[in-house]
Amino acid sequence: MKQVFLVLFILAIGFRSSYSQDSAGNIESFRLKVLPQYNTYFSAASLTVSGQLELTAGERYSSLSREGRTTAMDNLVKSWQESLILVRYGTKTELWGRNRETGRALLIDSWDPDQKPVPDKPVSPRSKIAQHPLFAYIGFQEQVDSHKNLNLGLNARFGFFMLRDRWDLAASLSGFAFGNLDAEGQTFQLNIGLSSKVYFPIKQYRISPNIGGELAWSNYTIEETSTTSISPFFLAGISWYVGNGSFDLGVRTGKQTMALIGYTFFPKLKSLK
Repeated sequence: MKQVFLVLFILAIGFRSSYSQDSAGNIESFRLKVLPQYNTYFSAASLTVSGQLELTAGERYSSLSREGRTTAMDNLVKSWQESLILVRYGTKTELWGRNRETGRALLIDSWDPDQKPVPDKPVSPRSKIAQHPLFAYIGFQEQVDSHKNLNLGLNARFGFFMLRDRWDLAASLSGFAFGNLDAEGQTFQLNIGLSSKVYFPIKQYRISPNIGGELAWSNYTIEETSTTSISPFFLAGISWYVGNGSFDLGVRTGKQTMALIGYTFFPKLKSLK
C-alpha cells in the first residue's frame, strides 16, 4: 500500500512539473508573439496562482467603450485558450472568456473593491395630505316637464380620507327647489350634515363601490312656512376614477330618495398614484 501511495505521489509531482513547464512556455510565447500587438492597451502579462492569464491595462483601454473593449479582446481570447483572462486597470478587474457560439470575446464579470456603494435615496415620509387626501364633490340636477313643473337640486361634499382610499369623512350641503313656474310659491329644502362612506376599490377597473351614511339638519320652506328636522340618510354608489378625480353615481335615501350624479375632485390624486 505504501508503494502505491509513493507511485501516485511521484506521478502527481511529475504532472505538476510538466503543467508548470507548459504554462511557462505558453506565457512566454504569448508575451513574445501576441502582447506586442496590443501594447497600446496592455503593458504586462502574467499567470495567476490558479493559472489564469492576467493582463495589466492602461488608460487607453479604460477609456474604451464596452464595444471597443470587446473588439480589443476578440483576438486575445483566440490567441489564449488555456484559461479565462483577467484584465486589471486601476482598482478595477474584468473577467473575459470566449462565446463559443459567436467566437467573440465575452465579458463574464467585472468588479471594483474600492467602489463605494451608492447610498439609497432617502424616502421622505408621506405628508399628512398624502396620508389623508382632501376631496371636493359637486353634483347638480335639473328637471322641467311639459307642465312647467320644476325640480332643481345641488349636492356637495367637502372632506378627507381618514383611511386612504377606504374611508372618508365629509361635510355635506344640499339644496333643492320644487314647484311650478306659473305658481306663486315654490318649496325649498336645505340640508347641512356630516357624512361618511366606506369604499371597496377594484383597481384593475379603476372603480370603487361604496356605502355610507349621513346625518343632516334639514329646513323646509313652503311659501312662508318653515320647518326643521334632523334626519338620517343611507348612501350607496359607485365611483369611476378619471383624471384628477372620479365620476360618481349614487343613491341617497331616507325620508326622501334621490339619485345623485356628480364629480369628485382630488387635488393631490396624480401625486398619490
